[in-house]
Amino acid sequence: MPKFRRKPQPKIDFEGIYAAADCRTVAGAYLEKSEGRAGRFVCPSCGKSSLTCVQKVWSCWSCSAHAAEGNGRDAIGLVALATGESRAKAAKRLAADLGIGPTVATAGTVLAGQRPAVEPKPTGPEPPELGSWQKGLAKALRESHARLMDRSCDTSRRAWDYLTGERGLILDTIEAGQLGVNLRWLEFHEPLPNRDGKPCSLPPGITMPWISSLGGLVGANVRQFHEPLRDKYLMAKGSRRWWLYPGLIGWDDWPGPVIIVEGEFDALLANQELSGLLPVFTAGGASCRPDLLREPHKLTRFSRLLIATDNDAAGHKCRDAWLDFSRRAVPVDLPGGKDLSEAHAAGADLRSWLFEVCRGMKIDLHALPGLVWEKPLGTIRGRLLDDPRHAAEHEAEAAAEREAIENE
Repeated sequence: MPKFRRKPQPKIDFEGIYAAADCRTVAGAYLEKSEGRAGRFVCPSCGKSSLTCVQKVWSCWSCSAHAAEGNGRDAIGLVALATGESRAKAAKRLAADLGIGPTVATAGTVLAGQRPAVEPKPTGPEPPELGSWQKGLAKALRESHARLMDRSCDTSRRAWDYLTGERGLILDTIEAGQLGVNLRWLEFHEPLPNRDGKPCSLPPGITMPWISSLGGLVGANVRQFHEPLRDKYLMAKGSRRWWLYPGLIGWDDWPGPVIIVEGEFDALLANQELSGLLPVFTAGGASCRPDLLREPHKLTRFSRLLIATDNDAAGHKCRDAWLDFSRRAVPVDLPGGKDLSEAHAAGADLRSWLFEVCRGMKIDLHALPGLVWEKPLGTIRGRLLDDPRHAAEHEAEAAAEREAIENE
């Protein structure tokens, strides 16, 4: 005769409270706002104005209170941090603030030793549906990429020589970044949202698509090189640099440090040369502030942010913005030149430079999981490790490891 447990008590409706709560609203009600820094709050844990919120997630960039065990990074965890209560009590308090019931009834009795069925976790979100203006821009970017790869006109041949010669990029990198060349100003008839009917436009030059972390096209940057335009770089009208380039797609499981550089070409080149070691990202330029990123909380998954911006006044200002943004940010000296591209063109070995930087910070690159080359747009994760240019280096590293083990 099976034994029956007592009728279970109603459980706290964490999911319902989570769905109804907005971290930004909760932070405004429970925390002190930062003076002079819009969108920042004073962290109850460290007392610094370094707590940021998006709709469902919050983060503190000084003390990493969001990673504290037992609190959580949602609105319930934020209330628990602010009040010092347990997560259950914080959920009930927040439910009362929202005017919703804090509990949900449990159905049926449970046999002793049985456990309720666990529903599988939902898969990741589907890439968002592109807007009408984005579809026109995406088509133009595909045509630009095909034109560059075809090299059928003088401009595309000069663009190819610029990328492979002056910038040092190889075919795999150009394909993975979907770089292209646009010959003239293009304007798309579909109006941009919230732009008073103004259309999206794409300047002439070398095109670099920008992809969000969900896989949707959010714009493009264009490097002018064959027309005398006022600015060297121009974004397609309607573009937004709210994400990191070349994108955070596929990096949910990366536990190690990352490198932050200033521009797209530096990011592409560094990912190419540092293949199998560390990922490299950029926020899009010296003027792009890290605190304006759409998903800054995703940077907390990385153990260190190695800041390698340009060696000039604008680059130093960008570096200081990253240092103010996160305590994980650490400045590193370039191997020479104004930026990584210039250093590489002068003959600097970027892999040896990275080993020296990590050795000084006691970062064991061999203990990190190897990177894998993937080609969907925005998911550059290094070249294949059997690249003949690095075969001798890999063999030397393996021999050094074997010798160290034998000597222990």
